[in-house]
Amino acid sequence: MEEKELACWCLRILFDKGLITLKSGNVSFLSKKGDSFWITPSGKPKILVKPEDLVQVSLNGEVLVGGKPSIEYRMHLYSYLNGNCRAIVHAHPKYSLILGELSLIEELEEYYEGKLLIGKVGIVEKEAPGSVELAKKAAKCLEKCEVAILKGHGCIARGRDLVEALERVLALEHLSEIVIKKKELEKLL
Repeated sequence: MEEKELACWCLRILFDKGLITLKSGNVSFLSKKGDSFWITPSGKPKILVKPEDLVQVSLNGEVLVGGKPSIEYRMHLYSYLNGNCRAIVHAHPKYSLILGELSLIEELEEYYEGKLLIGKVGIVEKEAPGSVELAKKAAKCLEKCEVAILKGHGCIARGRDLVEALERVLALEHLSEIVIKKKELEKLL
């Protein structure tokens, strides 16, 4: 599957799993040359995004091909400038957000899947979506971890490719749900 098609597939998976809404969340990947990246467009329902809708942005932040990029393009841009990934997935997973708000992230380390797929999870304090501040803080956090929870907003995961970044988001949400449900059951027992 070509990378642009893979990006669209990732969006459908995220939507089907309830990790993004029609117009929230985004994915991106570095071009083969590594001098630009492709990202989801702004304002288009994610399940309707086609490969030709993706927007190419230079590592200077200039749109090279396509329309308006996702409002979060800076978060992707700054992460690519750090040179530590080739793909990024940004989603809005409910259980992961709750886990971050309750400061229960360390509980993920109890599970092998967490250690193997996610590793250390970072926390980024609340900043406005699409802001330079959020972009810089998220990119800085991803220097030290593979996944970061953006308090009051969502999560961002990096990877060597889109599948790895997607898997990290899916694993984060899966384990976050387990931790929260475990806490609920502990109260009942």
